[in-house]
Amino acid sequence: MIGHLDFTAGPAIVAALITAALFPAVLGVLSRLPRLRARNALQFLATSVVVVAVWATALCVPALRASSAAELAISFMILASALIVYLEIWALLSRGYTLGLLLTLFRAKHPMTEAQLAASYRAGEGVGWIMRHRLGGLLTAGLVRRQRNRIVLTPTGAIIGVLYRAAVAALALKTTG
Repeated sequence: MIGHLDFTAGPAIVAALITAALFPAVLGVLSRLPRLRARNALQFLATSVVVVAVWATALCVPALRASSAAELAISFMILASALIVYLEIWALLSRGYTLGLLLTLFRAKHPMTEAQLAASYRAGEGVGWIMRHRLGGLLTAGLVRRQRNRIVLTPTGAIIGVLYRAAVAALALKTTG
């Protein structure tokens, strides 16, 4: 201890650090389950639930209980921060379209034209996959709906659009999306 600063980690903090460190291993195991295969968002959610459950269960063990409400709060904040960092990494790896183009070019092992690269993207699904994937997410979330051969904003989608436009204007972003 230095002055009034205590740098020792209590048992609840150690539990948060250990469970946070387990996240990649749990994600690796769960992502190979047949029901979760190719469902990236569900893989991340399931892994987060498992890790938080392990952390909460660990805190029920008498030797790992938080000695104070402050220690419990810090333990929770450490775990939540780790999950946010993992989410950012996961999002980049699973939805990093620019990195996906690099990977496509790497797998090809030869130079490609733009048209070849676009057609080869995502193991042959092509760049149209991005549009289908994003549109599917909007449909599932209920922000848009199909009306004959057109895509129509729902009232919720319109509200989100207004809020998004306001945030872009408030942050002075030039290009988005």
